Amino acid sequence: METGLTFSLNSAAIAWWLFLVLVVFAFRRCVGYKQVNTFSIFLPLTLATNGILVPLSEQLNEQLTAFQITKFSDYRLGLALMYASMPLGILIANVFRRKSQLSDAELQESNVVGNSRGVRIYLVIILLISLISILQIYVSGLGFDLYSYVTLKMDYMDYAAHRYGFAEATRGWSYFIYNKLPYGLAPLSIIIVWNARGLQVWKKAVFLGVFSFAILQTGHKMPLIVLVAYLVLSRVLIDFRFKVSKAVIWGSLAVLLAAMFVVIPLFYIMQGEETYGSAMFWAVERIFLEPARGLQLYFETYPGIHPFLHGTSTHAIAVLVGAKDYVTPSVYIPNEVLGIENTSFPVLFIGEAWADFGYFGVAIVSVAAGFLLQIYNVWFFNQGRPKLEEVALFISIALATFHLEESNLLTSLFSYGMLSSFIIYLMIRRCPEHAVEHHRVEASGCLSPDVIPPSRA
Repeated sequence: METGLTFSLNSAAIAWWLFLVLVVFAFRRCVGYKQVNTFSIFLPLTLATNGILVPLSEQLNEQLTAFQITKFSDYRLGLALMYASMPLGILIANVFRRKSQLSDAELQESNVVGNSRGVRIYLVIILLISLISILQIYVSGLGFDLYSYVTLKMDYMDYAAHRYGFAEATRGWSYFIYNKLPYGLAPLSIIIVWNARGLQVWKKAVFLGVFSFAILQTGHKMPLIVLVAYLVLSRVLIDFRFKVSKAVIWGSLAVLLAAMFVVIPLFYIMQGEETYGSAMFWAVERIFLEPARGLQLYFETYPGIHPFLHGTSTHAIAVLVGAKDYVTPSVYIPNEVLGIENTSFPVLFIGEAWADFGYFGVAIVSVAAGFLLQIYNVWFFNQGRPKLEEVALFISIALATFHLEESNLLTSLFSYGMLSSFIIYLMIRRCPEHAVEHHRVEASGCLSPDVIPPSRA
């Protein structure tokens, strides 16, 4: 199969790769933390999808979809502006930095809950949302035929009918909370339940099993892949005190390789691909080539085919300004530019910034993203003795940076947990803990008071 990459060594390609070397050096110096941080996943992934392969990807769209890109220089310059602007946001956040690391002694209680009452209430809410969502989905006749899917009895047409039908049927307010569950509401709960010291295994299994079954109903593969990443990486990071150790590196590679060579190909086979080879090709294409191909189309479309959107690329802003016939760029491009239906092209966070304001939008949102990621680093590493709540929030943010590869910054904040998780953390921490001390009662069940022991116990 054709990869769409054009292998040619020229001065422009060499100059770009030297620029990326300087980018890595600048990020390392500006970030300044040797332990795993919010850039540990984001930067390598961005370099792999919209960095190293850029000089080879000029003919990518033309070879894969017969669509010629004429604004490749805008795409390359936009990326260069992003890489150059993010360190400025990092430096602004560094004004608040007091420490450069957390010692092993300070991380000794990283799997101990600090506010057991707040955590317990939060976990009960997530469990109830999962159970109610499952009931709501099956009562509405939207349940996913998991047995047929796993046993390969479901062909691609049936799978597509469920996936797109489910997405259409759950657009309304009645499914708003369910749609926010996997990425916006539950990440902290996954990490806390999986890593909480003293929590019995069967209780972990019940909680994670119910949650997994709820998010499976969409038919999407990504929520389950992200769930596995949360489980594997959170355990490794906590056990090895956020050190960039061999275990952390191999754990991260294991998740990536398992997704690329096992999980995603398996999903493609279940969806109708006849051979493992073709399924693996599309898995690699989806991870490494699709992000660049999609982002190039954004630079080609705006303003050449469609005028700049001036802020209305985001649905919430479009509603506030009264925009009519609103269509997101991720849907407009495949539907109107390429003539492809039932799909969308989510891209790196600068994509919609470009669609709104061009180079100015790219620069501003890049500075903001750099500041956001670094301020979380500053907040975490300034801690004295972080408990599981702080650790869970930090890990969830570090993993949520993955979503910046395929959504705008505003959506990442509220739909993918980069701000919503922090709000949930504040609510947990500010829940009065003394009520537990004065009104401790005997209880049983999946999330009873003895499940999450307070740190003072």
